[in-house]
Amino acid sequence: MSDHLVDSDGNWFKQLFEASPDPTWIIEGNRFVECNAAAVRFLGYPSRDDLLNSHPSRLSPPQQPDGEDSFAKAERMMALAMENGLHRFEWMHRKMDGSDFLAEVTLSSIHHQGRTIIYCVWRDITERKLTEVLLQKSESRLKGILEGAADAILITNRQGCYQYANQQALRLLGYSPQELVGRSILDITLESEHSAIQLGFQELLESGELRQELHLITVDGQAIPVELNACLLADGSCFGSCRDIRERKAAEANINYMAHHDTLTGLLNRRSLTERLEQALATAKRESHPLAVLLLDLDRFKATNDTLGHAAGDALLIDVADRLKASLRNSDILARLGGDEFVIVLAEIDDAPNTARMAEKMLTTLGQPYLIDGHQVHITPSIGIAFFPIDGEDSGTLMRHADSAMYHAKSQGRNNVQFFSPELDLFAMRRMRMEHDLREALASRSFELHYQPQVDARSRTIVGVEALVRWRNSARETIMPGEFIEIAEQSGLILPLGECVIDEACRQLRIWRDQGYTALRMAVNLSALQLRSANLLDFVAATLLKHEIGGEHLELEITESMVMDNPGACIAKLRALRDMGIHLAIDDFGTGYSSLSNLRLMPIHSLKIDRSFVRNIESDSDDLVICTATIALAHNLGLKVVAEGVETSAQRDLLAGHGCDVLQGYLFSKPVDAAAMDALLAVSY
Repeated sequence: MSDHLVDSDGNWFKQLFEASPDPTWIIEGNRFVECNAAAVRFLGYPSRDDLLNSHPSRLSPPQQPDGEDSFAKAERMMALAMENGLHRFEWMHRKMDGSDFLAEVTLSSIHHQGRTIIYCVWRDITERKLTEVLLQKSESRLKGILEGAADAILITNRQGCYQYANQQALRLLGYSPQELVGRSILDITLESEHSAIQLGFQELLESGELRQELHLITVDGQAIPVELNACLLADGSCFGSCRDIRERKAAEANINYMAHHDTLTGLLNRRSLTERLEQALATAKRESHPLAVLLLDLDRFKATNDTLGHAAGDALLIDVADRLKASLRNSDILARLGGDEFVIVLAEIDDAPNTARMAEKMLTTLGQPYLIDGHQVHITPSIGIAFFPIDGEDSGTLMRHADSAMYHAKSQGRNNVQFFSPELDLFAMRRMRMEHDLREALASRSFELHYQPQVDARSRTIVGVEALVRWRNSARETIMPGEFIEIAEQSGLILPLGECVIDEACRQLRIWRDQGYTALRMAVNLSALQLRSANLLDFVAATLLKHEIGGEHLELEITESMVMDNPGACIAKLRALRDMGIHLAIDDFGTGYSSLSNLRLMPIHSLKIDRSFVRNIESDSDDLVICTATIALAHNLGLKVVAEGVETSAQRDLLAGHGCDVLQGYLFSKPVDAAAMDALLAVSY
């Protein structure tokens, strides 16, 4: 593959590009300069060399169905994509064998390494056109379309027995028509999925449509994952289009791996460490056994890195990671935080002496010389240790205490191990006091909202605001959410606090609407407890009615992990909220549990790119690729994209250039009170 859309590592985006099951192209200078294997395979050409360096109209009949010349129309479509950043349209293409097919084409203008290129995706829309064909074409014409479809087409009766399978279905499964027709849908699906399939089939009969992922069993016993799109036909038959999603599943698994692992060492990254540590802590609490968190930092690594070069420094970090993996047990957790910091979680440990012995073993192992590029390198670690439960009961506290112990080890001459030893348990005392103060603050309504504008990336005008709670204590000091939200959640106070926030946000939105800002949308964060609350739907409906606000002017933000705790119940509640007209957004997208298949099931309107991906977008190619891939993914799913943490004009321009819809961050304004927000609403950025 050429370097047209390859990142600095040369690997990440190439895998996504090649793994796409749809024909995918790179256009530069109004010529195809790259395509994936799916494009070659779909068009029936011997190799991609037969397709490249040609005008897109070469793979089309001379004229499009509307009579316009294909070359002229292609030029116009590409110009629209370059002007608007994204353009989608239908196009008649021609395969090598001379057959024509209609596709939905998506053109995305991308600025990459100082050049502007077009990322082009074709999607066969035979299925979408089927209903029109049913009304307009003869039975023989319909059969021709079914047989030529790229997806497997299966038709059953209302009892779930197959009546028809097109050639693609027979090729995919390996059956002859005689072997397949008459069999039940359960005969060629996984037994573990039968319950879900039966429920889905009942939903199809009742609602007339169904979208579901399942596995079809081939004649030789292979389980193939497919995406089923089904509908009920006029004669009562059930029509199903099954798309082979093996390549998509592999790409999804690769994306998930890259999102949760350090790209250099292959170890867990910071996000995955937090998740795994939380799981280990839950087990330790449930089974009442200790747990140790070790934070390891290499001594004087920067000097070694500067002396030998970054490539040698990377090689040294890889060797350190390998030695640590070899010295740990399967039950232990190993992660790289970044730089030369590593974290080890000993989930099955008896006492401090055993932990000390393991830490000393790491000192010895890592203290052995390394051979890097022909140079013998010596480096030592400093290790800090914190214990659950005596040094903290949550991951953040344990990490902070292990970090303090590690710096103490460095202050003691480096290359040693130190345990955390607090003088007083000030943390527990402060926690008890804060919960008491929280209860009083709720009673006296001592909370206030600040608002941060959300700016349209194209018009540079404010299209929404996010409401952020602040606590003004008895000393008139402002306390930020990070200091009290966790305690509010654990004490159950988050429910009345959340209701106060929604009510006040809607009250303020009513004021702004009365001032003429009728297009403004108010975004409010929901907590996991609020989402699970049986009273949520009634409260939101009553609040909208109270302040005379339509649901479309309120946006509720949730995180992926909140939904995954109980996906069935949560998605049902989200659908009910959406039915009220309320907009739904996934906050901090990509930082927690991520599944593209689950994302497709969520009735959401937008994704919010977490600030951790935006912060280094100008200098970190990985973050830039993640942001652009997220924007493309969201747009292909029909979702809007909001980028958080935009602090510089360069970040703004990069994100806007890649099609991000809405921007939010300190570049435009920090969160401000309602009075200050009044002055900002008329501003363009």
